[in-house]
Amino acid sequence: MHRGGAFVECYIAVAMPFAAQAVLSARLRHPLALVQHLDLKTYLVDDINTKVDRASMAHGLETREPLMDHPLVEWLATVPSTFKLSNGESKKLLKSAMEPYLPQELLYRPKMGFAVPLAAWFRGPLKARVRDALLGERLGGTGWFNRSVMQTLIQAHEDGRQDHSSALWSFLMFDAFLKRAESGASDLALLGVNPAPTGSVGSDAAGMTVQ
Repeated sequence: MHRGGAFVECYIAVAMPFAAQAVLSARLRHPLALVQHLDLKTYLVDDINTKVDRASMAHGLETREPLMDHPLVEWLATVPSTFKLSNGESKKLLKSAMEPYLPQELLYRPKMGFAVPLAAWFRGPLKARVRDALLGERLGGTGWFNRSVMQTLIQAHEDGRQDHSSALWSFLMFDAFLKRAESGASDLALLGVNPAPTGSVGSDAAGMTVQ
């Protein structure tokens, strides 16, 4: 189980049809314009904006992104790509416009993302948690994962030979999902309600059997 195997196959199966549709509908010739259009239709709305919205609303905050004001976005879509990428420098138009107001070392420093430092956490404070989850009975009991492969994956990441943080995170979240599902089933059992196939004898419309 690694990013180059099942993960990629799953991504292609799920995401690529939407990406292909966005590309085919764009009718754009310049590669940069096509990539930006694809980001706008997929990554931006399905990832970046979603995360910002959930994180801000969880804390009662209303966030606004000035550079996503739709008249500005619509105008920028008409700007030639040479004004956006020039001699390897991205956001050329924006940086040039901001030169009178911001220092050079800030405008032209390397890009700094906001990624969560999972790789470091999984080698440090969350190391034991990852091992307990990935090598524990809950994931092992599904029969879907090879314990020796999981062990190799964890060890390679801990030793710094590979960055498997994305795969480890997926497994960790799947373990959390199973734990929550088990807890939910236990709560129903305490109430005297057991899951039953919809339409079975004695089940109600929600697919539950009441004892």
